[in-house]
Amino acid sequence: MSMMPKALGSDEQKARINRILSEIASTPEGHALLAGRPAGEEPCRIAFDHVHCAWQGILGSYSTAQNIALVDPSRSDAEMFVIISHELVHERQYKDGVSPDLSGDPAQNAAILKAMEADAYAREAQIAWEYRTSQRKNALPVWDALTKIYPDVAKSFESACRRNVAAADSGEAKIAVFCDVLAGDHPRMARSENAALQNSILQPVSGKTVQLPEIFGKLGSMDNIPGDTRLRAMNAAMAESQRVRDCNQGLVQHAYTRLGRPMPQMEIVPIPRTFMERMRGGVANVLSSMFNTPRKPVMMGFVSGDPRPPEMK
Repeated sequence: MSMMPKALGSDEQKARINRILSEIASTPEGHALLAGRPAGEEPCRIAFDHVHCAWQGILGSYSTAQNIALVDPSRSDAEMFVIISHELVHERQYKDGVSPDLSGDPAQNAAILKAMEADAYAREAQIAWEYRTSQRKNALPVWDALTKIYPDVAKSFESACRRNVAAADSGEAKIAVFCDVLAGDHPRMARSENAALQNSILQPVSGKTVQLPEIFGKLGSMDNIPGDTRLRAMNAAMAESQRVRDCNQGLVQHAYTRLGRPMPQMEIVPIPRTFMERMRGGVANVLSSMFNTPRKPVMMGFVSGDPRPPEMK
């Protein structure tokens, strides 16, 4: 029998986290996320940390190094449902071999992280929708919380359901979110892309390339959906990976020059280009993030090291 995530903190805090985990697990998508863990896998830990979240300007984060999700306890239980769902998707991604530090090409890693974030938004929306429609007694207002925190995500899911009443059950609505988040001009996504570029340039993976279709195919949003829907999602991820590379090639070259390091010569699968102008603002943000200009807060984060601020380490 697989182990559920372990709640940390006071008795009251642990009881609150466990109640929320129980609500998440009551949905089919949430149950698959929580109960479908391989035997012997070390369970994720979940803890409240307002200082960390306030310091980072985020609602929650998952640290791969610590195997812990830190979330903002000042949020309502319904909002915590959404936040914890999101961070548990990141845990699952990492443990399934998907992370933004796989390639020696920083632009590839940026594309991987953007797909990871799109996957997390898609699956949290699916979980929230299933919970909303389950008609549980005394249910939390989870969909209202999702709409409050991520109105674009909720709107995308609802639009897909209006087009096709079976979209939620078939996975079409989940993939609509995945594709819309990838293709849209989302500041949160731009900052995630920036972080992956920066980390990959400063801590490169020497001489390594990855097959992006294989990586994207491991994302949970791709599971148990019709073949044509899966193909649409894979094409969206590949198209966005090409656009990320096109938009950031000059920036990456500049950063390597500033650092006095050779630029890796790698190629990814050539596919039709999309609107390159859409993320020009994102490119500017990368420059500021690399050279220590303060960045705007990001709502969610995927942290590949110790997430605590210096004074807490």
